[in-house]
Amino acid sequence: MTLSGHMFFRCWLLGLVLVVAGCSDDDDEGSAETVIHEVPLRVSNLTSAQPMSAPVVVIHKADFAPWAVGESATVGMEFLAETGRGELLVSELKEQPQVIDAFMMTHAIEPGETLRQSIDWPQMPDLKLSVVSKLMATNDGVAMGTRIVPMVIDENNRAFVLRAYDTGTEFNTESAETLPVSIDGGEVGQGYNAARAGDQLTAHPGVVSADGGLASSSLDSRYRFTNPVGDAKLECSNCHQ
Repeated sequence: MTLSGHMFFRCWLLGLVLVVAGCSDDDDEGSAETVIHEVPLRVSNLTSAQPMSAPVVVIHKADFAPWAVGESATVGMEFLAETGRGELLVSELKEQPQVIDAFMMTHAIEPGETLRQSIDWPQMPDLKLSVVSKLMATNDGVAMGTRIVPMVIDENNRAFVLRAYDTGTEFNTESAETLPVSIDGGEVGQGYNAARAGDQLTAHPGVVSADGGLASSSLDSRYRFTNPVGDAKLECSNCHQ
């Protein structure tokens, strides 16, 4: 190879190295990791006598709805609504590509009480927070709500309400043998039953107690409720500083 050939080859090789290096820099800039903040989540039970199961929390894209009125309850939602256990629903939700995270909070919430728990919140645009919990002294009632969350969470972030819905998978007899919770020290009922009475999610009509004339009901008027049955809020103090 001539001297001029050597020089041409060295220049070509140097140019190739610079091009590759430039591409590498572009890739590094485009693969920046999402910033995660530890944010306190508060969920409150606003009823007078209805315990709420450990809430299932869903962080998801704004164009995704984890549930919808009029649609059929998934097996995971049915299991939550009849037993208060959310593991199966969490597993279903995590399979959805629009779901960033889904998990259960640490424990149930007694009437009038509040549960606070720190969660990992990704700093991303167009995210929603959804919460669902079983109303334990109902056959298949749940408390649920959804809110879009701003990119920056601060003291102006508002609470959102949880309303009562009926998954429609059991008849609302409210009899002791069909409720997964002890009423006044009685036996715990069956909880989950694979046979469905129906399967459409609708607004809950409210429980009818024995005081209200439903002979099968093991509940008294204390267990009645009106909306909202709960609320939830991301409580963030200086979380983006």
